[in-house]
Amino acid sequence: MSYMKRSIALDDEATSEPTGTPVLANTKAEPMGRGRPPLQIWSVVPTELAALMDAVESAGEEGSGFDLLDIERVEAFWQMMETCSTAHGFVLTLRGGSRVYLQYLTASDDDKPIEEIQVLPLGDERHPDLQGGGIVWSDTVDELNRFLKP
Repeated sequence: MSYMKRSIALDDEATSEPTGTPVLANTKAEPMGRGRPPLQIWSVVPTELAALMDAVESAGEEGSGFDLLDIERVEAFWQMMETCSTAHGFVLTLRGGSRVYLQYLTASDDDKPIEEIQVLPLGDERHPDLQGGGIVWSDTVDELNRFLKP
């Protein structure tokens, strides 16, 4: 499982990890993405989980009609990570029984981040036939599905 993180300065208050290590500067690791408000905890989130949360939030803003609570399970996913961009695709089963493919691309431009989202309905196919090279589907979805449990 891969991870991506960035440090965010929170305030002047000093915090410590629960391991008993000396007090560290008040920073936390946060998944790269849409910039959710920082929490006052130390956390590292798997890359695919951070991407799923950001993708569903972005898709909701685009009018997809579903959110995290509507996802019954993740069937499969793929991811590609480069220095200035990430790409993720998820096959999702929604609670009503329908299936969708959710694709989420992010990149850093000189001035601002770029974000693209695509939602496609799926029938009985295992996953969509995507054009292009390098996409390797993963069925290792236990961590993602554990997060989705109510």
